[in-house]
Amino acid sequence: MLMFTYMKQFILRFVFFGIAMSFIIPGRVQAQSAKDSAAKTIQHLSSLYQRKVLTEKQYLDTVQESMMFFQSQSLQISNKELLDLLKVYREVIWGNKHNENFKQAYYAMLSNQARLEGRNGEMFYYAEKVNELRQYSSTSSITSLYYIATYYYAQLAYEKALALYKKNRVFITSIPRMILKGQMERRELMRSGDMIASFGMAAYKLKDSLFSHEIEQLLSEFAGSISKQYPADQEILARFRYSLLMSNHEKNLSLNLSDEVWHNIQQLDALLKDPNTPEYLKSYIGFMVTDKKALFFLDTKRNDSAEQYIELLTQTYKDKMDPINAYMVKKYQARLLYNRGFFAQSEDTLVKALEILEAVNRNSGAEIDEIMYALTEVEEQQFLLAESARKQKRSDRQMMILGIGSVLLLSASGFAFGIIKRRQKMRFVDFKLNLARNIHDETNPALLYARMLAKKQRLDYAPESGGELEDHIGLTMEHIRSLSHDLKSEQQLVIGDLLGDTRAILDKMSALSGFSYSIKDPLNRKRFLSHYQYHNLKAILQECIANSIKHAEFGHIAIIFAIDINRLKISYSDNGKGWPDDQQMNGIGLQNMRDRIKKLNGDFVISNDYPNGYRIEMSIKLS
Repeated sequence: MLMFTYMKQFILRFVFFGIAMSFIIPGRVQAQSAKDSAAKTIQHLSSLYQRKVLTEKQYLDTVQESMMFFQSQSLQISNKELLDLLKVYREVIWGNKHNENFKQAYYAMLSNQARLEGRNGEMFYYAEKVNELRQYSSTSSITSLYYIATYYYAQLAYEKALALYKKNRVFITSIPRMILKGQMERRELMRSGDMIASFGMAAYKLKDSLFSHEIEQLLSEFAGSISKQYPADQEILARFRYSLLMSNHEKNLSLNLSDEVWHNIQQLDALLKDPNTPEYLKSYIGFMVTDKKALFFLDTKRNDSAEQYIELLTQTYKDKMDPINAYMVKKYQARLLYNRGFFAQSEDTLVKALEILEAVNRNSGAEIDEIMYALTEVEEQQFLLAESARKQKRSDRQMMILGIGSVLLLSASGFAFGIIKRRQKMRFVDFKLNLARNIHDETNPALLYARMLAKKQRLDYAPESGGELEDHIGLTMEHIRSLSHDLKSEQQLVIGDLLGDTRAILDKMSALSGFSYSIKDPLNRKRFLSHYQYHNLKAILQECIANSIKHAEFGHIAIIFAIDINRLKISYSDNGKGWPDDQQMNGIGLQNMRDRIKKLNGDFVISNDYPNGYRIEMSIKLS
């Protein structure tokens, strides 16, 4: 814990030193340098976290502390710039389901930045996002109430601020009890003090004695609760002291207690110089002390002192004067002129102040706020989509790593399985070889003997007959030899193999003879062909090609393979003339084709269309 404190203090000193150095440069260069310093600091913290120099909690806490300081300097940062700057911070928060309080803090930063720059729509949108998280914490509504209340007060909308208090009165008055029960996170506790003080100041501005007294009592209870629960927490005590002084200041003004007003300003000055006051708070106090002194000297007609502090306000916000502050400064200048007797100039200056105020009211209408709200919502959704895409990419990478690991594991398993499979396959191959050998060695001699008997019987009784029984027995012997071959072979022949061999023959022949060809594949190239079917069909197609080359004057060969349920159909044609009608189609090649198809129990048809070519149609039954 001590190590974390030292680390945190070191990093924050680095932050404060960088920001302080950036403010040495004047004007717009100063503002840009300060913003660059802020960006570099947050990026450096993210780098420290990614290199595991900071733990997750150290990183989140330190970014919060840093952003509080940067926002106290009123740096002008657009919503998109802030989203980009806090990208890693957000990824860390949303990567852990226990970071609900940090989620609230994240949206609070965005809401606060929008509030500081008068982007009302953005401020309300992010305040609502904080409110949506109240299901995880009983105090989560404080942040949204704090930003809305302080915004109303800064915009001089005191009626709206007091109406907000009345609407949430039950919850707000329970805050001191929640502190005593330890139900409130310290950052929300500090914001709740500022929030209650804002309600009190609004009540004093409206001279509402009933609610101003009630809120004064609530601040007293609040003081008692934090003194019991956090007696040594200098940051909490300083924040509440500031809130209480601001509330008392408005009370004294409303009662016209001049001495008490000056005493109150001196107390704010002392708080500004107190070493226990956080740096980010000193920026706010510094502005308030200058503003209160300018107003006090105007009220007491100490004009030279008033002029000094009005000029200080003007120089402080020279390049980043928001409209409300511009209105207040212009009004102070009008009062100073009036105090000195320059009534016409005072009136002109006051008119200019009122014009600024009117422009503020005109330009901060509901329509603009709604547009800004919608634009912020779109920007948030775009950011969420980009974040989702990054997560998906990271998930894909993890899946790839898992996949590679799985592949390696499967490979090892596959290797072991392959060895087992190979042994099984070897046993199966041995079984097939033995079966093929038995079929060949036992069946073929018996059929050969049957063929010899059939021949002898034919010669003894009918020597002139065609010997059909002998031919049938011979064909059966060929089928058995083919079956034996299929059993011995490790390769299972399919229609695709026949297509590949035919295409290879045509490639060679076309390169030599200069013709073209086309082959139309069947829908299923993986249908099984027996060894006997394959070699006979291959021989038939080779014979067809050879006949075309020898006898036809052609330029193109077309072969179509098709499967009709359980029959393979092959159509062969070339673009030659075919046979003249007086020429017989009884060549040796054609006869060989017919014989082979007959052995396959198939059909063979030649369609001659002289002089427009011819077509051979053949089909066999598949298994």
